[in-house]
Amino acid sequence: MQEQVNEKRDTDIIWYYCNRDVFKSIVTNHELWLSDITKSNDANEIKSSLQYAKQSFNSKLKKTFQCEDNAVIEKVLNIYNDRIKKTDILCYWFAMCFSKTGNNLIHWRTYGDNGKGFSIGFRYNALKELIKEQCCDGKRNIVIDNVEYVMPL
Repeated sequence: MQEQVNEKRDTDIIWYYCNRDVFKSIVTNHELWLSDITKSNDANEIKSSLQYAKQSFNSKLKKTFQCEDNAVIEKVLNIYNDRIKKTDILCYWFAMCFSKTGNNLIHWRTYGDNGKGFSIGFRYNALKELIKEQCCDGKRNIVIDNVEYVMPL
């Protein structure tokens, strides 16, 4: 089942909504810029970033100390979580958000300059490979993931 999903994803287009100036910059400079996650208007982006930070730290902790003792790891993670609450760990997190739909009224209003901007389509797998080639130097963690929005009842 997972392979079928991945095969379908090869042809999927993801969309980036932007105003005229950002579009011109992307086309002229051949660059996509990430935004400071703390400036996001989307609480789910911040929540997801914290979750990835914890998962990344947990994974590196296990590899670094080669420790399988969950009690020790849990204690260190608790200390880490307390520090997250006291510091601004997100000041080092950046994001760029895409949509699965290229013509969404809410996105046009919010990100596409109230309908006067652009919706740029990118091939998902091509963009993912380019990001891995350009950005994965071992010093940074790059996460490409899908965020599902659930409307509160």
